[in-house]
Amino acid sequence: MAIRRDDHYAALDGLRGIAALSVMMFHIGRWLGVPGLATNSYLAVDFFFCLSGFVLTLAYQRRFDSGMTTIHFMIVRLNRLMPLVVLATLISAIYVMLRSVVLLDSISFSELGIATSLGLLGIPFLGASESIGGPQVFPLNGPQYTLFLEFVVNFFWVATGGVRRLLPALAIAALGLSGLVWFGILAGDIGETFLTGFPRVLFSFYLGICVFYVDRHVGRTWRRDTLFWASCAVTVGIFFIPVTLPFPMQLLWVATLSPTIVFAGAGISLNPRVARPALLLGALSYPIYILHYPVFCWVNGIYQVVMKRPDALIESILLFVAVPVAGFIALQVFDEPVRRALNVRFSQRRQEA
Repeated sequence: MAIRRDDHYAALDGLRGIAALSVMMFHIGRWLGVPGLATNSYLAVDFFFCLSGFVLTLAYQRRFDSGMTTIHFMIVRLNRLMPLVVLATLISAIYVMLRSVVLLDSISFSELGIATSLGLLGIPFLGASESIGGPQVFPLNGPQYTLFLEFVVNFFWVATGGVRRLLPALAIAALGLSGLVWFGILAGDIGETFLTGFPRVLFSFYLGICVFYVDRHVGRTWRRDTLFWASCAVTVGIFFIPVTLPFPMQLLWVATLSPTIVFAGAGISLNPRVARPALLLGALSYPIYILHYPVFCWVNGIYQVVMKRPDALIESILLFVAVPVAGFIALQVFDEPVRRALNVRFSQRRQEA
């Protein structure tokens, strides 16, 4: 796996990997019934949205100025994200099907087929039964709901011509914030809270765009190291304190510390010895995030079939090894080759057109 150094923000890449691991820890705590494990690290989702707003503006603004179309941009985004979504959905679907056979679970195979088809297309399945993973709107891979929200806000951003100034970005972020205050929850993963995901992604994504313009205005005129490490230290404390923060405190972190970390991380340079593992973490962040649920299903299912009992400690240790390893293999063997092939095919079709 080649890790690019050019035009890369190593500190932000490292944080993206740590955030993915933190979300995985949060889910392991919930799925295995481990109280107090990374209790508030689901907030890393909002960091992902904020970082996405910053990075996509950085990467694509000039391309839009050079004539990149909405369709071209969305194809690029689909090529980037969907191969692992397809892999994760199929892994989970096979697990649910085999579980029903081994454990004699009663499931609707037609419903499983619908869930699989919608998951492969990245479309939410509202009203899925618990037997196949409901009430998650993506029953075969719960965390996939954030990818759906990402696609929605990406399309909205590019279809409306992007945002070329700080104040319009702030105005749209404020619109998202007002929606969050109205709903009073950071969610969107189940049918009951599905609509709350839209102001959630709108707020953080456009905060990331705001960070881009602030960063471009400030430049590298002052060092941000202290701000970066202090913000990270406070965030670690918030993520891992074994008490769920009340909604106003959650929202305060999303509105202040999350964009602060992106801003500070964009302005620091890491020691080369630290930069390389940070870049590796960044490369593994998406595979870890999108694959940790299907890997959990298989590890948990096999362990309980073999050992005849659950064991949160042993299963957690197994998952901390299995998920990054599975992510690395999937990245090398499947994701990168498929994306290269899709990009070549898309380029050929554009040339033919």
